[in-house]
Order: sequence, then C-alpha cells, then structure tokens
Amino acid sequence: MPNVMINNSHCPIYTENLRTIGELIPKLKDEYLAKGQFLTQILIDDKTMSPGMDKSLMSFEISECKSINFKTQNKSSIAQDTLDYLPDFIDSLTVDVRSCLAQGSIAESSLYKVIEKLDIFIQLMTHIHQTLNVDSNSKLEIGLTIKELEVHLLFIVKAINSAYKKEDTIILEDLLEHELIDNLTQWKIQALPKIKKSNSL
Repeated sequence: MPNVMINNSHCPIYTENLRTIGELIPKLKDEYLAKGQFLTQILIDDKTMSPGMDKSLMSFEISECKSINFKTQNKSSIAQDTLDYLPDFIDSLTVDVRSCLAQGSIAESSLYKVIEKLDIFIQLMTHIHQTLNVDSNSKLEIGLTIKELEVHLLFIVKAINSAYKKEDTIILEDLLEHELIDNLTQWKIQALPKIKKSNSL
C-alpha cells in the first residue's frame, strides 16, 4: 500500500478496501480535510495531477502507487494565488486581442477565444471579491474606482457582442484595440496591485 500524505504530512487513512484514487478522494475529503480546505493537486510518485481535470486520475489503481501526496489550500490562499496569476493571464488575453486584430477581418473563432477568456477573468475577479478584502470604491490613479473599472469592462464585453452581431467592424476593432486593451492594462498596473497590497500581511 502507498504512503498517503496531505501537504507532505503522513495521513493515516485506511486504503485496504479501496481500489482507485477515485474511491480514495471522497473518503479523504470526508475524514481528513478540514472545513474550508480544497484539494488542488495530487502528486502520485513523481507525477503531478489536477483533481477534476485528469479523467485517468479517477481510475488510477492505488496498488500501483508508492506514494500519494494530496495538496490542499483554503479559499483565501487560492484567491491570493489567483491574484498573483492574473497579470500573466491579462498578458495572454492581450496577446489574443492583438492577434485577433492582426488577422485583417476578425474571425469568429478568434473573437470567441477573447470573449471566453474575458468571461474567465470576470469569474476569477468575482472569486477574489468573495474571498479577499476588495474596496470597490477605492480610487485608482486614473480617477476611476475599482467598481467603475469593473462596470466599464462589462460594458465593453456587451458592446463587443453587439458590434459583432451588427457586423460593425469599425466599432468592433475600436473596442478591442482601444477600450478593451486600455481597461485590461489598468487592471494589471493599478487595480490588481492595489488589491494585493490591501491583502498583504
């Protein structure tokens, strides 16, 4: 039987009647994870896997493992990690916007990729709002508050969808090239650092 650990510490969970990792996870959550702790990563021997993301994980035979190390985090820690990750995410999204514009005529697939990433960004910011201290009425150097920056982003997304449906390429390109990129830049250089500073110890 493998050595089962939680965050590198031995876990005395009984695995004799369990066949797969998929059977082990619910038992681990019920009996050993503290309230508010979430499973974020599983290290099986020298292989790193993400729970819920790798279908093969559920059928992975426990008997084939030497060690299983479950990594957990609480909501606040996950939100802090998300905050650290978002500047790179914004960079990636900006590259996608510029790529979309560089094609000459904006392809539906390229625009869909941008919209999809914007939706993810909005969801991640919602999670940060729910978990960390975010003063939405805090003024940024550009004069807008964080709340106004959020409202402006939602307006841009709605306007992009409307312009695309109307096949108004001039408005669409202007929204992408100027409004959206400027909004994302302000998130990266002003809003996110301010939120991070207010939540640092």
